[in-house]
Amino acid sequence: PDPAHTAYDALAGETVFISNCAVCHPRGQNVIIPDKTLEKEALEQYLVGGRNVEAVIQRVTYGKNAMPAFGGRLGETDIQNIAQFVIDSSEDGWENTSLPPRYSDDNLTLQRAILSKCSFVNLDWIMTD
Repeated sequence: PDPAHTAYDALAGETVFISNCAVCHPRGQNVIIPDKTLEKEALEQYLVGGRNVEAVIQRVTYGKNAMPAFGGRLGETDIQNIAQFVIDSSEDGWENTSLPPRYSDDNLTLQRAILSKCSFVNLDWIMTD
């Protein structure tokens, strides 16, 4: 874990991630915008500030585009635990988590359709494949 977050609780990070993030990011993937995953290389490329805990905290707290802000729903400790969990999981390719196996393309298409009906996700700005 990042030394700046020594109170990191791996189990809490994974648990809160599963409860709040996994619907859109199963095993680090992205069912809304498939290229913008939580994989190591994508975090470095697409996350403002690059792949680091503080950048993930900012994205989780304030959201961006289709990603809702969780700052009003989750506490600071939960967000820090999620951020460290994402960084750690991206380091090992999301292989050492208890999350379900990666979704097939058919499942991702179905999940996108379901998410389009959710009031907390704004898909209007996303161009179709």
